[in-house]
Amino acid sequence: GCPKAENFSVATNVFPVKMKHFQMKVVRTLHNKCGALLLVVFVVLLVLSCISVLILKTTAILYHQNLGCSTHHKP
Repeated sequence: GCPKAENFSVATNVFPVKMKHFQMKVVRTLHNKCGALLLVVFVVLLVLSCISVLILKTTAILYHQNLGCSTHHKP
């Protein structure tokens, strides 16, 4: 047979097993209180970063709109 096809089948067999091991590791760390705490901190940081980006975007848009209005209203 073609060796490439064999390698591919090996890869497809190994990858899901690796994922299973990874998931089990995650579950174990979640059961560990320290791991859970780290996960919570990570999620909070992620949410805060998303919120800050949104705030920056909205303030930038408002700032540009105000600049546009002020330049238009100037005589």
